[in-house]
Amino acid sequence: MSAAEFVQRLQPGCPLPAIAYAPSEHYYLQADLPVSLQHQQQLQELRQTLAGDVPAAPAAASLQGGGEPQHQLQNRPQQLNHQPRRSLVMTQLPRLWVSPAGAVSPLHYDKSHSFLVQVTGSKRMLFFSPDQLHRLYCYADTHLLRRRSRVNVSAADLAKFPLFADAAAMEVVLQPGDVVCFPSYWSHYTESLGQGQPASTGSGLDPVGCSMSITFRCQASG
Repeated sequence: MSAAEFVQRLQPGCPLPAIAYAPSEHYYLQADLPVSLQHQQQLQELRQTLAGDVPAAPAAASLQGGGEPQHQLQNRPQQLNHQPRRSLVMTQLPRLWVSPAGAVSPLHYDKSHSFLVQVTGSKRMLFFSPDQLHRLYCYADTHLLRRRSRVNVSAADLAKFPLFADAAAMEVVLQPGDVVCFPSYWSHYTESLGQGQPASTGSGLDPVGCSMSITFRCQASG
């Protein structure tokens, strides 16, 4: 749909018929960040930072649940300093994400490292480390939905996906100005909370309004 239609569908009482999920549905806008919204100097500084020397990961095994405990690695700076150093290169133009409260991005993983900047509204994210991929029941690499989990995180069918019961997630709620960085192969589920206005009755927050985020993706060079 066009951006104009997307904005129209976000308005309360929109007369347009539902596209696929009547009587109500949520929409998610994903697009390259328009040049008019890009701060070129900041983007250049980000590219320069990514292209600088960045310590390589201690070992692939450390992301798979193996390797030495973190406190032991911290006690061996002289060895970490001698590890190969690699730079990062951006693999995708900055992307803009706009979604109303209640919209979700299903559990999946990416092959690039990601930086997500929360601009407006709030967003809830769940992260699962790479060593838990076998518990997430992702589609096969030959499938159109490859890298996506078959589990509905908000209503997991544990009879069908029993290993998911033992999957441990790290939760974060992003507010405007927050940034979260996560490596490749870290599976993540995203839920837009909108503006998070105080609930009209009771306690807590009413999920109203929109969430806006910008993502940057990169990979190690060399």
